[in-house]
Amino acid sequence: MGLENTVSDNKLSIGIIDDHQIFREGICSLLTKNPLFDVQLSANGYEEVISMDLTHLDILIVDISLGAVNGISIVKMLKPKFSHLKIIVLSMMNRDVYEKKAIAAGADLFIDKNEAFNSLEKGILATSGEKEIKQRRISKDLLFKDRGQWEILIEDLSERERDVLEYTLRGVPQKEISFDLGINVKTISTYKRRLLSKLNLSGDIELINLYNTLKNRDT
Repeated sequence: MGLENTVSDNKLSIGIIDDHQIFREGICSLLTKNPLFDVQLSANGYEEVISMDLTHLDILIVDISLGAVNGISIVKMLKPKFSHLKIIVLSMMNRDVYEKKAIAAGADLFIDKNEAFNSLEKGILATSGEKEIKQRRISKDLLFKDRGQWEILIEDLSERERDVLEYTLRGVPQKEISFDLGINVKTISTYKRRLLSKLNLSGDIELINLYNTLKNRDT
């Protein structure tokens, strides 16, 4: 699939570069079911996109293992040319090592390939939420029919993680959360760390910004 010339203003335009055809087609199938996403590009490797104008893409999903030119090299080559582009790197390699390398190269997010089918949609929303989605006028019929974006995003959180999330969004200090829930502060910190990881966020500020952005779009 080449890069389409027309991109809907109501959707996030997404490109995928992965040399495993079955996996690539599975990701394309998954994302095209979401009315907020428009998969504009599906490529086997860098050779297919090197001469393309990616200006109209919002998100590029890249596998690290692509043969001669790996995903990290692609990030380094594309980010200076298309600074607006959000790049999500996928890999089955050691996360502790390659996540740091991907982020240092300019990637916006790293997702373990084994978790891609469960985490990618949320990763796209989290990566795009504060800047890209906020700038768009997305009509309600393009969003989730029965539930808002925020509810979709947090559906995999445990009951305790949701409790901590609710208190955090209200600005309640951890000591007070600990007292109200009858859990020690260290455990509260653990729950917060887990929920931030599941939402692909780095801290409270990103969490609150994303919440406000998505809830505003749901009203």
